Amino acid sequence: MARYGFAKGLVLVCCLFAGVVFAESADQMIEQGNAYWAENKPDLAEHQFKQAIDADPGSLAAHKQLAALYMSQNKNQQAIEAYQAAITLQPDNASLFVGICLAYLHEGSFSASHAMCSQALKLDPEMENARKLQSYIDAKMAAQRENQSAAQPATDAGQMPETVKHKQ
Repeated sequence: MARYGFAKGLVLVCCLFAGVVFAESADQMIEQGNAYWAENKPDLAEHQFKQAIDADPGSLAAHKQLAALYMSQNKNQQAIEAYQAAITLQPDNASLFVGICLAYLHEGSFSASHAMCSQALKLDPEMENARKLQSYIDAKMAAQRENQSAAQPATDAGQMPETVKHKQ
């Protein structure tokens, strides 16, 4: 019986040690990824960030760096996916919502961008860059609505447009 308790304790210590080793190696991979990014080697940086995520799926730093790298390369859809993964790890982080907001904005998805910015402001009402971004998105959405309404001819509700009328 004492042997079982010792074995159980040994396994627990090994698991804890392995967790520390994985965390250190994930941090080292992130550092190496940052170094590659600084050397303008984005493919190698991406590989390092992905390896860090594989080593430690709960690494918020790895997900954030991967998302930022994708944003810098205009790979907006991949950035959105990386930000979504980061948000699942830390759903109360307003800056992650600002990041995904920007990715959606670059995709031209104004309503999704607006929703993400609103969430950032809900989490941190004092976040100045989110407030400015929200105003910018509101203006873009208003301009888009104006352009759409200007492109459609005004017709009376009771009168059919000439282009639709059938000749008798």
